[in-house]
Amino acid sequence: MLTKKTNDLIYNPEKSSVYPMSQGQKWLWFIHKIAPDHTAYNEYNAVKINSPLDIETWKATWQKIVERHGILRTTYGTNKEGEPVQIIHPTMNVPMQVIDAKNWSEERLKPEILACVDVIYDLEKDPIIRLYLFQRSATEWVQMFTIHQIASDSFSKDLFFKEFQQLYAGIPVQEPLAYTDFVNWESQMLNSPRGETLCQYWEKQLAGELPILDLPRDLPRPSVVTYGRNSHEFKVNNELLSRLKQLQSDSINLLKIGLSAFYVLLYRYTNQEDIIVNVPTENRGGKKEFKDVAGNLASLVVVRGNLEGNTTFKDLLMQVAQTVDEALKHEAYNYPWSQLVKELKLKSNFRHPLISSVMFNWRKLGWYDTEFQEGLLQIEPYLLEQQHGTPYDLCVEMIEVGNELNVRWNYNGDLFKSETIERMARHYLTLLEGIVANPETPIFQLPLLTESERHQLLIEWNNTQAEYPKDKCIHQLFEEQVEKTPDAVAVVFEEQQLTYQQLNSQANQLARYLQSLGVGPEVRVGIYLDRSPYMIVAVLGAIKAGGCYIPLEPKWPIARIEKIFLSQAVSYLVTEQKYLRTVREQQWKHPQLTHVLCLDVDTPKPSPETVDRYATRSWWDWVAKQASDRVTAGGFISSYTGQPFSQTEVDEYKNHVLKLALPYLGEAKRVMEIGCGSGEIMFAIAPIVDIYVGLDPSEVTQARNRETLAQNKHTNIKLLTGFADEIDSIEDGCFDLIILASTVQFFPGTLYLQQVIEDALALLAPGGAILLADIMDARRKEEFAQSLAAFKIQKGQTSMSLTKRNLERELYLDEDFFWNLPTQLESNVEISVLKRQRGFNNELRYRYDVIIEKERSKKVKKHAPLVGSKKHLWTRWHLSQMSSQNLG
Repeated sequence: MLTKKTNDLIYNPEKSSVYPMSQGQKWLWFIHKIAPDHTAYNEYNAVKINSPLDIETWKATWQKIVERHGILRTTYGTNKEGEPVQIIHPTMNVPMQVIDAKNWSEERLKPEILACVDVIYDLEKDPIIRLYLFQRSATEWVQMFTIHQIASDSFSKDLFFKEFQQLYAGIPVQEPLAYTDFVNWESQMLNSPRGETLCQYWEKQLAGELPILDLPRDLPRPSVVTYGRNSHEFKVNNELLSRLKQLQSDSINLLKIGLSAFYVLLYRYTNQEDIIVNVPTENRGGKKEFKDVAGNLASLVVVRGNLEGNTTFKDLLMQVAQTVDEALKHEAYNYPWSQLVKELKLKSNFRHPLISSVMFNWRKLGWYDTEFQEGLLQIEPYLLEQQHGTPYDLCVEMIEVGNELNVRWNYNGDLFKSETIERMARHYLTLLEGIVANPETPIFQLPLLTESERHQLLIEWNNTQAEYPKDKCIHQLFEEQVEKTPDAVAVVFEEQQLTYQQLNSQANQLARYLQSLGVGPEVRVGIYLDRSPYMIVAVLGAIKAGGCYIPLEPKWPIARIEKIFLSQAVSYLVTEQKYLRTVREQQWKHPQLTHVLCLDVDTPKPSPETVDRYATRSWWDWVAKQASDRVTAGGFISSYTGQPFSQTEVDEYKNHVLKLALPYLGEAKRVMEIGCGSGEIMFAIAPIVDIYVGLDPSEVTQARNRETLAQNKHTNIKLLTGFADEIDSIEDGCFDLIILASTVQFFPGTLYLQQVIEDALALLAPGGAILLADIMDARRKEEFAQSLAAFKIQKGQTSMSLTKRNLERELYLDEDFFWNLPTQLESNVEISVLKRQRGFNNELRYRYDVIIEKERSKKVKKHAPLVGSKKHLWTRWHLSQMSSQNLG
């Protein structure tokens, strides 16, 4: 191994200049202080020099570059107030090593070079750049430098090489601006209206709960973020590169094509539709004055994509291109990533990288230009197959070198094995080939597997023929094994394990309960579970009950699962609590699906879904802050245009709700509204009732409402800040009407809604009512989706970033949920489901309203027929009442 020596630092602290750090530098300083031994942020560049080289001139050239750029003469620390600062020294000698490698093989050379990258930096003392020159012969050298990311970015590394070529040849180079000029500009920008505008832009783009990408891992995620060093690299063949370039246009470049293909890969691996990818840019503050400034000016665009399986690649490409272009148009890259984390108030998660765990980068080596080589040192890139640690789970870099395209997969080796990443890289290459063959292909149909993998899956792995006893069923063979080894471990999963006896007992209880519900020969039982001991219990239980099991993969597209429900007439489904929202939606959609069993709940009834209080409150606070009137403050945004509703549309909606509420209003009446928003309904009803209580999760919204109260001198309105699941703490109840208007769609699931309804009924006076207005109609969801698609086509691609694409975030409800409610509630209630027959020339026509009256037994109940549609939800608590003995 090489001896890692550093020259003594030569500087005079008395003459050194102290400046604040940039926001990016502050973040890297923070990371360095937490983990000073990490080398994940050590950058390097290596080139091969195919010319005679004068070593003294080489050293003098690099020393001149250090003198030109103060960022290369900088150390880092804190001032007396504890603020992070950078100290720029008037002079500094940097480490330069010349290594005799004339007798080294390539197999020895590359590990030696990479070992230099892993030298730890002490940012308070060490020179920030280190130079190495490996001599292979009189005319062949490998030059490499390492530098910490706090002082550099990809553009800076290219800039240093370009200057090296020019200065070595004696060509004058223009004096650059100092990095501190950028620091001053950034500070002024962040404290200006422009900075506030950029902050608002990103708050809107990243509103709500940020998705965590669940890439399949080989190894469990450590308790803290790690930076395991591994990489895999391959070249894209010239034919494929040429065909990729043919997809380019004025608005589409190779970055957008490669990024869109990366989205498809992540979607196909995770089945997640909401995916965030970090994408570096080279805009360097968007100021041409900073074009040749060396330092960490790395710009980052956080690209959030919404994917649907039936979207064609061409449509996805246009969507991604528009998202990137919109960020560039807003110059959103000027907003520092670290400041974004701070403003979004992201909670520290030491297990996952913040915002996104994946990055995609496309860059062209700016110093490598065949026309630029004439009369200078003959230099070519020296690409290393292995990379230093990465702060991401996965970082894909496409590097354009002349007429070649190299793809480097940097990944965390503490999470992934090399063969997994190599397979993923092959799949990405297969995707690219499928894309150039037909970009109109839906993304779920694009080829992913290589020919050898297809042969392995379809031929080799299906060659599983083996002899077994044919006079017994599989559950009988299993029971024989239970008799032989009852205490032997039968199932192991992570930290869990079951013995044969435990597995058999649990399967017997499930089988007996299934039989009690009607399962027998030829009856189909759906298994909608993750791979776990519960899955084995469910399969055995279904077989022991005499039925047949239908495996359903939770990661499958929901359309595929619906087809199976229909074709197989599944009436019984075994699942787990985290999938209850999806399962319950399907239970109401398919009349025959009457029984759902939740295996991981030990109480008679599952707990309601939970609301992300922080994300919900932050979102509605942001809506209120951006609002210019009551319409925008109420969040009335068209799913078609992405623009606010007109006042006429809001008035039509408000009058519709008032008409529904009118029978329950009067001078002595008490009303509560859950989710009062900007008060469109509240300020209309309050003058004609005795008491009006308005509840909303946003403190900013309620503060605005209090201003309106004071201006209009309303004295009978009481404003509360809180969530729907907190109304059980309201003491002065006895309301005549409780309103939830355009609120239920934001609830996390039907169990949560049912609990809110039960709590609301407890607060109602006899004869009172709950008005659920603007329910999103599950039966018309597909019709709504088609109308959005038709609008998108009619308006062209310019509407793609504005027209709503993802309909899975809101809660859509089948009316049978409400018809079934009386069987679930303790109170005697009367249900009215009011379908909309006319009016609403917008998305509100795809909704309906529900009125739940308490104790109105004298009237004829408006229940729809429940024959064959009564729904049941069972848990492991019910199974535990059954015998665990083998069935006869």
